[in-house]
Amino acid sequence: MEIEVFLDRLINYGESKGLFVKKPIKDVKDSCCTKALTEVYDFDECKTMLSKHLTDPKSCDGLKIMPKKGMIDFIEFKGWRKFIEHQMKDVNEIEKIEQQINNFHLDVKITDSLLVLENLIHQADFQLKVSEKRAYLDTAKRVIILTDIEELNQSPLEQLTVTLGNLSSMPSIESRIAEKFSTEINSISGDTLKNLQKPETMTCSTIDKFYRPD
Repeated sequence: MEIEVFLDRLINYGESKGLFVKKPIKDVKDSCCTKALTEVYDFDECKTMLSKHLTDPKSCDGLKIMPKKGMIDFIEFKGWRKFIEHQMKDVNEIEKIEQQINNFHLDVKITDSLLVLENLIHQADFQLKVSEKRAYLDTAKRVIILTDIEELNQSPLEQLTVTLGNLSSMPSIESRIAEKFSTEINSISGDTLKNLQKPETMTCSTIDKFYRPD
């Protein structure tokens, strides 16, 4: 109950200060999912408004606060379609994919997202209470990596089926990306002290259902 009350107050504060601007995912800057209707707060706008207190933070793109679930989601857009169209024009596929993944700096994005949020709740006029510090630490925090590569949505069994069905051909670029990207995401651990969960991946075709299950 304390977590729900704290998150409700956080939402009210952020919205009243103009820090939390709600938009469908499709309308957030640099979104890779042009049809996703799930509403999130544009976390880049929040970061920009708080930047005078921070040193060029590299936070995630979206923020979703769910008081009744006692949960905060940081949503990071990682589109691959434009990369495939403009970068994958030679034989050095694996090298380019690995370089692009390194350029994402996912660990920095996660760390800085927590930094921005913590900076927000420590604003003087928010007047964070001692009990709310505990509520913040106890709040489950997830990182959702949202991408336009649908292969990341396949189960291991589905991936095996596709592979066996295409033994005579080379894996697609999307499959190579999915494999390398999944490995990178799975290597990122959570943080038990701040109740930060291991990152999860969602795709453009699954994100709306994830937040609005049947």
